[in-house]
Amino acid sequence: MVNVDLEGYIVLIGGRAILPCNVTKPNSDSSLVAVLWYHGDNKNPIYTLDARSGKPETMKHFASEHLRSRAFFNLTQPLSYLRLEPITEQDTGEYRCRVDFKRGRTINQNIFLNVIVPITKVIIYDDDKNIIKDVAGPFNEDSWVNLTCQSDRGNPPARVTWWKGSDLIDDSYHQSDKGNSINVFTFQVQRNNLMSIFTCRALNNNITSLIMQNVAIDMNLKPREIKLINAPSVMLTGTQYELICQSIGSRPSAKINWFKDGQLLTGLGESTSEDGSVTTAYLTFVPSVDDNGKKLTCSAVNDKFPDFFLEESLILKVNFVPILSLALGSSIQNKDIMEGSDVYFECNIQSSPPVNDIGWFYNEKKLESDNKQRISVNNSSLLIRNVGKVHSGKYQCWASNDIGKGSSDTVHLDVKYIPVCKSGQRIHYGVAKHEMAVIVCEVDADPSEVTFQWTFNSTLSHVYTDANLNLYNSVVASNKSEGDEEIKYTVDGLKSIATYTPKRPIDYGVLYCSASNRVGKQTEPCLYFVIPAGPPDSPENCTLTNITAHTLTIECNPGYSGGLEQTFHLEVYINASGKKRLINNLTSSEYPFFIANALPAGNLFHLVTYASNNRGRSPIVTINGNTLVAERWQTDYFEETVVSTSVLLLMGTVTTLIIVAIIVILIMKIRSDDDSRKDKSNLMNLSRISGNKQESTANCIDTCESNGKQLTGSLECIEDIWGPDLIASQLIDSSGFMTIPVLTGTVEAEIYECNSLSDQTNETLIGRHHHSHHHPLTGHHAHLIAPSHHHHLQQQQVQQSINQSTNTPIDTTFYGNHCHLTTTGF
Repeated sequence: MVNVDLEGYIVLIGGRAILPCNVTKPNSDSSLVAVLWYHGDNKNPIYTLDARSGKPETMKHFASEHLRSRAFFNLTQPLSYLRLEPITEQDTGEYRCRVDFKRGRTINQNIFLNVIVPITKVIIYDDDKNIIKDVAGPFNEDSWVNLTCQSDRGNPPARVTWWKGSDLIDDSYHQSDKGNSINVFTFQVQRNNLMSIFTCRALNNNITSLIMQNVAIDMNLKPREIKLINAPSVMLTGTQYELICQSIGSRPSAKINWFKDGQLLTGLGESTSEDGSVTTAYLTFVPSVDDNGKKLTCSAVNDKFPDFFLEESLILKVNFVPILSLALGSSIQNKDIMEGSDVYFECNIQSSPPVNDIGWFYNEKKLESDNKQRISVNNSSLLIRNVGKVHSGKYQCWASNDIGKGSSDTVHLDVKYIPVCKSGQRIHYGVAKHEMAVIVCEVDADPSEVTFQWTFNSTLSHVYTDANLNLYNSVVASNKSEGDEEIKYTVDGLKSIATYTPKRPIDYGVLYCSASNRVGKQTEPCLYFVIPAGPPDSPENCTLTNITAHTLTIECNPGYSGGLEQTFHLEVYINASGKKRLINNLTSSEYPFFIANALPAGNLFHLVTYASNNRGRSPIVTINGNTLVAERWQTDYFEETVVSTSVLLLMGTVTTLIIVAIIVILIMKIRSDDDSRKDKSNLMNLSRISGNKQESTANCIDTCESNGKQLTGSLECIEDIWGPDLIASQLIDSSGFMTIPVLTGTVEAEIYECNSLSDQTNETLIGRHHHSHHHPLTGHHAHLIAPSHHHHLQQQQVQQSINQSTNTPIDTTFYGNHCHLTTTGF
């Protein structure tokens, strides 16, 4: 037997395989008996040709069951072959052709048939075994990705590779247990891999085409950039700003959040570009003072990367008007501030930009350093040394910068102080004897829990100091003794109301009201002057201040009130048929200011003004005035009318004075001889009055009664004549000059006439005294009618004597043997 190995054959599945078998007779006398085909290890032939008939057309062919019609042996010379068609994968293997001859050896011919089973597809899947058809992912940027490409089973096994474009990037494939070829491509995705195309190729022969599968790489991208757009470097409080934050490069689109010092803010919303890579967020922001120096942040985050974000921050610089807070020094907070202590204020200032000016207010008025008031201002601090009641009030600091001016809240400084008299009180109480005076004493004090004490002084002499208008006793006062008038009073908070009834002249004087609290006792008591009540003085300096066609305006200064509340009156008279007719009557309880209107134009009016109180009325004051002619009360006409009226009044006054002067001269001439004889006697009698009070009283009584004249209250002649506070201390000095009584205290009483102080004269010595100014300390006038026998004294000597005896500046005006004395203060 002869074995022959033939070259193998490669046939594509489904194709035709021609398996040759040489059937040439070894010699001429030999003949073919049979041809048998074996496949693999199968001992039974898969195909048999019975050639014993010798004729091809009668030869018998036998094929196995699995071949059936797919196999046919073609007996041709010199090379016969077994044709298999179509080829199946099972046809792969070694075939053996056995040729038997009638005479000769059997020949075995071996041939290997390699059936190519091409792959038909590849599949790509991820780590989760998800089959990827077109797009893989999305994968997070910078993550590691495994893409597996698997071919189906083929023969021979396929070669599976990964390509990017024309570049082979991975050829590391392996066979699975099932005969599949697998290539796992592992790589880290980068931003530039977005939508890149990777190709899996598979091939197991050089006959069929490549099997390929493309896959695009989808990715989730981190935000690449974030920025604040047009954010102002400086902001103003209360101003609205539109802030924009933009994120670039995120896939999917980023979410933008706004933060202020870590606190999440609510934005207006977002917009996204078409490709989703650009996100723009908006924020309406109104900065406040507290925002200055804080960090405003916009942050972009992709939800696919929870641990990654980009942010852009801005340190806010917010400008605002200075904000100030004022506080007392820590050492004195929440404590009572006693007068005499030091007080420190600190003005805390918050400002952007820095302040360029600082100041202070006290009770809404500018406050500066004042050594006299012990106030020291040093920019944002204020020091008050030895604080007192005068320093109580509202304090405030202010500061300004380039934006504006701001002020602190007011801080009320409450200084605890001893009681002091409340200003603006009524201090003069005019009452008659046996009439009860209700005197109200009010003090200011802190704390306001006070106790009161009342005392009385019937003062013989006082000295007033114009510098501070305080009253000081210079002579011992007559104290109240047992049985004298008792001062009864009640207390209502900071007010005490005393009732006091004078019964004698010495009961007129000064009531002292003094209060105490836990800080201390009042150092200067409140003084209330109890004086005899009388009618008021006439209004003074009355002038016409405005004249129109139908209106006359008159204004006066109030005269002395007589110790009581006074009312001012104006009566307007018009000349009608030679008679005066009252056409208007006005009153005022506050001030002598009157507007008489609805008057007929171009007429002369007599304006009569006076004052009244419960004790009577003052002498009248008359002023004449003309209303302007209608339609002609322009400025030039008004001036002309006033000048004309004034000239007429002046001429009338001068004429009257001349006539009076002539009459007085004639009377004085007639009586001059008698006056000279009586001069000495009267002066001696008057000098005795300057002794002690009882002696002066007796002399006055004797002198007055010896001439048949009765004085009111004859037992207290001096008091009834001069009043409790006006004492006739000396009338005639050693040189024979007339001296004027010391005018002390509050001059309130009226001095009545005491005629003929000696048997030798019936001339009037002392006339009526007028207190004609409303202020208790200034503007006193004494109108003395001197006896005719003093007329020979030089006016200069009289003036000198007056000034020496009173020790007070007094102006003296002489009218014949009258002199008018005016002093500006006692």
